[in-house]
Order: sequence, then C-alpha cells, then structure tokens
Amino acid sequence: IGNIHSFILNGGPVWQVQKWAKEYGDAFKISILGEEIVILSDYDSIYEALVVRSNDFAGRPFDKSYAFNKWFCHSVSAQDFTQRFKTYKKIGLRGLKQHGDGISRIVNISNDNISQTVKEFKEEHGEPFQPHDKLQNLLCRIIICMLLGENTPYEENDGKFARNG
Repeated sequence: IGNIHSFILNGGPVWQVQKWAKEYGDAFKISILGEEIVILSDYDSIYEALVVRSNDFAGRPFDKSYAFNKWFCHSVSAQDFTQRFKTYKKIGLRGLKQHGDGISRIVNISNDNISQTVKEFKEEHGEPFQPHDKLQNLLCRIIICMLLGENTPYEENDGKFARNG
C-alpha cells in the first residue's frame, strides 16, 4: 500500500506532505498503491521540474478519473505529452489569440482575481491549509471573467457550484 496509510491517519495529504518536506527536503518521491509520485514543495524545485526538466516530468498518470467517460477521454486535460497533446495545445493557444493577446490577455483580465487568491493564501500565515476551495474559486472566477470579458464582484464561495456538482 506504500505511503497511503500516512495520508489517512495524519490529517490528510496536505499536512502529511508538509511534514515529509521538513523531514526529506523540498523534492522527494512517495509510493501510493504501487504508483510512484514525485512531491515538489518549493518554488525552486517546481521551477526546475516544470521549466528546466519539463520533458522528464511531462505526461499524466494513467488513471480512470482523467478519462471518466468517452466524451472527455480525448480532451487536453486527459492527454499525455504526445503529438496529439501538442496539436491540441497549439489549437487552444490559437483560439485564445482571437480574443486579444492570448495568454497575456488572460493574465490581464484575471489579475484582480489572482491577487485576491494570493491575499487569501497570505492570510493563512504560513500554516498548512487545504487550498482546493480557494483554487477552485479562482478558476471559476477566471472562467467567468473570460466568458464575460470583465471581472465580476468577488464572492467567497464562487466555486461552490463546481464542488457540489
């Protein structure tokens, strides 16, 4: 079973990963149900993995949850780092450019939402916390912002409908 018992017994994955990071460093590997997972817990190790060594860390684990039904199994979110993924990414970026300057446009119109989420993270004062709801709220606000072309008033539970669906 690998390390799964630690996740269940010690307050959940976020807190357990924080403890392991203090013990083993900012980059380490765990085993859960036979799957090896690399844990990166600081900016430098994340930057190295995703930017400097992106080909070594490319791809997605095969899991039924990524391809939970036949309509979504070929979407960008479920693709491994293949030629099809590269093609989908290129098509997606081309589509974004129709709305302005592509990625920079997303950053510009969602900057207030990102700042609000960063503020929420700072309010945790470095203590471990579950970031899922805050990140889901941010994602929902950015999607709404892209659809409407402007920011909407901030609400604490903007992503609640996505969690309950």
